[in-house]
Amino acid sequence: AKQFIVDRASVWGKAVYAYELDVLNTQAYCYSATNPNANRFDVIRTVASLSETSINITGRPTPEHTWFPGYAWQMASCAACNSHMGWGFSVALAVSTIHNESEGNVDSSSRNTNDCSSRNTNETEIRSNTDDNHTATNTSENQTNVGDDDDDDDDDDDDDDDDDDDDDDDDDVRLEFLGLIITRMTPKQMSAAEIQDFERKRREIRRRSCEIEYKMMSLRTILNRLPTQMASVFYPMVESLSHSPSLRLDIDSIVNASRQTLLAYESAVQTEQQQEQQQQQQQQQPQQQQPQQQQQQQQQ
Repeated sequence: AKQFIVDRASVWGKAVYAYELDVLNTQAYCYSATNPNANRFDVIRTVASLSETSINITGRPTPEHTWFPGYAWQMASCAACNSHMGWGFSVALAVSTIHNESEGNVDSSSRNTNDCSSRNTNETEIRSNTDDNHTATNTSENQTNVGDDDDDDDDDDDDDDDDDDDDDDDDDVRLEFLGLIITRMTPKQMSAAEIQDFERKRREIRRRSCEIEYKMMSLRTILNRLPTQMASVFYPMVESLSHSPSLRLDIDSIVNASRQTLLAYESAVQTEQQQEQQQQQQQQQPQQQQPQQQQQQQQQ
């Protein structure tokens, strides 16, 4: 509960509304948010430090359809099982918040009369939970810098060297907060022994997850060595494994089947090569015998 950000944030009013909720005996603002696919999520903001322990942040930050104006989002997943947990939010360019406030898209109830002052207040509110030494003025400067980097990256997407620079820029992105899904979440009191057992199970899930990732890499390597027509049989299976954790129990049988297919293909290729070599040798033998026959005739 100490990792929750309880204060209200400015939101995109057309897709999000804020409400107060008691979460783990803590009164905090939560957000009912709808994505472009009309899927609704209940989200609570937490400090970004969770991404250092139990949450993985993946993907490139994008401000498209952001629920929190001024912030770009990335996918957040469980570090143990890779299940979708929510999103990570980092500072985006302040002057291009995607949504036009003059059209009433931004929730006006969370803004002061002075828009610029309100944005600085909201940024300071969030930053105070992670770093008390930063001020709203520094936030505005950081927003401009990050935005400039994004513009440079867009201009140089076709250059390999610039792509490497883009990766470095992504590494430098600093998360401001996480938006974790609490839809259908139920609180549970746990003893110290239960917490230890939970951590043990979590480590076991992480170990299995690493094994599955390794097997998936092996499966992709095998399929890359097969002709497209033969590999395409396994594509639906790979897609199912990626999106249905329950089907991952069958990954061993799928890997074995793909390996047998590869062995059969390589054996057929080897057999074909041997047949071609034999045919070449048979064609060369008459050519070698002709000079010998001519020499024998001349001697006679």
